[in-house]
Amino acid sequence: MMKSVFSEKLESFGDIYSKDVELVCVAHPQSSYIDSLGREILNARQDLELQWIQSLDDLRIVDEFLPGSIDPEASKMLADQIKGSCGMLNQTLDCKYVGVRLLTLDKPMCPRFHVDQIPCRLLITLSGGGTEWIANNDVDWKLFDDRTNLDAPLKEKKKVNQFKAGEWSLLKGGTWQSQFNGVVHRSPNIYENRLMLSLDPIFDEDQFKMYV
Repeated sequence: MMKSVFSEKLESFGDIYSKDVELVCVAHPQSSYIDSLGREILNARQDLELQWIQSLDDLRIVDEFLPGSIDPEASKMLADQIKGSCGMLNQTLDCKYVGVRLLTLDKPMCPRFHVDQIPCRLLITLSGGGTEWIANNDVDWKLFDDRTNLDAPLKEKKKVNQFKAGEWSLLKGGTWQSQFNGVVHRSPNIYENRLMLSLDPIFDEDQFKMYV
């Protein structure tokens, strides 16, 4: 039976290596501050759709990818979040590169429940509704495999979970380990403005191609 780890300690990310752990979620101590600055970006109608491969040998260049039109305090918050997240992934997974996506969204990016066919992904909703997910043990896989089904593929009396804004959520993907399909998740099933940070540890050439 798979389980989820919720913690306030960054070292808990190491639990992702346990075969019975499907995700690790760590609360950020500055989540209210981050959400406040994130809302400033959204209210200013800053349209962000940034994507790049970040070398972990030089995190200083993160600042170069952020547009100068963003308020300096908010820009520093974004840079700190990206650098801190990359550092955590480097320490936990020993990866040398990370695929970074920073997006403002006004509609669901991935409205259907799905599994990412990668080893793992770190999701951080900086502002707005967090990502929805279903515990592996609660998924009705017959419904999940039905491409015409747009409803949550839940077993009877089970529920959809949702991460909170500011939480660091490291989800196993479909290629992390054998005999586990990956975490079933989607964008929140409501229309609202969101500021989303997504980071993919890069381990091979195929993952590089996703960002080129």
